[in-house]
Amino acid sequence: QTVTSLRSERSKESKRTAATSGHSWKTAGSVNSGLFAISPFSLESVAEWVFSLASVSHNLPPQHAYERLILDLDDPRRLWLQDYFEASLKCHRISYNSDEWCPAPLLNIVKICEVRNDAVNGVYLQELASIASSRQGHRQKVPELEQAICLRTHLQGPKLNEALLFHGCKWETVFSILREGFDSRLGGTNVGSAFGIGTYFSTVASKAD
Repeated sequence: QTVTSLRSERSKESKRTAATSGHSWKTAGSVNSGLFAISPFSLESVAEWVFSLASVSHNLPPQHAYERLILDLDDPRRLWLQDYFEASLKCHRISYNSDEWCPAPLLNIVKICEVRNDAVNGVYLQELASIASSRQGHRQKVPELEQAICLRTHLQGPKLNEALLFHGCKWETVFSILREGFDSRLGGTNVGSAFGIGTYFSTVASKAD
């Protein structure tokens, strides 16, 4: 499964409090979603199965490459993703070398969809199997993913630093990504490639703009 925010719009000033209060999905998400855990560590285990990737075919008609389902307002995944998104909105420099900063954006999430694409999921599972077979055991945690929603496709397998991250693109590019997945060869065609050609992701939604 790929869960993606499709559209957003400006909202009232009150949204700034949620966006800059320092809360994260680990604190706000568990309360709002109705899923409770006795510790942040057990909450991470809950996230692993809440956001699990379906490994079976959904038998989509040949003319449809993917299926898009709008998550209900009370779906725990929507609530966690909304908290994750809002908590990650930050203040940023207006330009790379600028001393002037712009405030955190004020956004209202209109809808969050689950996207199912058997072909893309199959490629992901193959890559995951290749990574898992390279060596045994859990991978060392990546500090930069501390604020991300981390998950595990194979609950009985090793932790491979899988995470839900943000990717920003032009609206006309969204549907080709949904059909065919990400193509690292196209990296940099939107806003540049400061770190080389590739597909860019972030734990900060306002950086994936």
